[in-house]
Amino acid sequence: MLVSVIIPTHNRPERLAVALQSVRTLDFDSRQLEVIVVNDHGSPVDDVVEEAGRYMNVQLIDQPSQSGPSAARNRGLEVARGEFVAFLDDDDVFSPQHLAGTLPLLRDGADLVYVNINIARTRVTGTTIDDAEVFVRLDFPFDRGLLDVTNHFAPSAVVCRSPRSAGAFFDTALSVEEDWDFFLKLAHGHGYRVVHQPQVAIALHRIPGVDSLTTPTSDDIAALKTYEDNWHLICERWPATTERAQQVRRFMPVMYQMAYARLEAGVPLDHHYYERTLQVLYRALGDPQPSPEQVEDELRAALDGR
Repeated sequence: MLVSVIIPTHNRPERLAVALQSVRTLDFDSRQLEVIVVNDHGSPVDDVVEEAGRYMNVQLIDQPSQSGPSAARNRGLEVARGEFVAFLDDDDVFSPQHLAGTLPLLRDGADLVYVNINIARTRVTGTTIDDAEVFVRLDFPFDRGLLDVTNHFAPSAVVCRSPRSAGAFFDTALSVEEDWDFFLKLAHGHGYRVVHQPQVAIALHRIPGVDSLTTPTSDDIAALKTYEDNWHLICERWPATTERAQQVRRFMPVMYQMAYARLEAGVPLDHHYYERTLQVLYRALGDPQPSPEQVEDELRAALDGR
């Protein structure tokens, strides 16, 4: 039972080395593991991959031009030989239990398993992940309604049955939220059974003063608008599966309008506004259902960092 780990990377060789080290420290038989690093036309990483190759089966693919993380992940999927696929971004870190904790669920009938996400404010490795300074944890049980409303887990948190045989790939036309579209494609389009593994967590780094993909959305209207535009496009592509989810979807445009008003007034959003928004939307999907006014008040608080 081979597992393929696909790692897209671009201009972060030092971070890639740490990500690969976290793969090496997995509590898993390395003979059943292949690692595919896809360099998205960034700075050379041959020496990093060569070093990791002393301990693991690592393949390097150099993209001829920069095409984005979706194209890089798709290239990895095209060559992956594993029955199961795990994704790892080059700035993220697996915990040692990542595969040992998810594969039993996949063997028992799950098609996609995601683990908790610790958003770390200090740099960690696979062996120090439990010591990370964590400001936010994403530990939502799987809720089809929440997935219909917006994404609540990241590619690095996912291990899944290889989607290549189903013809499922990331949409390279989406500059952001391509991962949400991909997960909806697997769940809605291909009937993947999604399961949450709450005993395992991976680390996503969100360090103050260090740029990340989501950093510009905290203070840039144009960057935030790209996320909203793609959110609407994906909602049109994948209709909500329940009336409750359809109702809660209406709060996302409300949140964006609140955010634009703050930014136009020169007030940046809380650095973790999205994670806080997720908590509000998760509560809105539950019972008893809060009033629209209460949800909007909670969204304002989320944008404020409260």
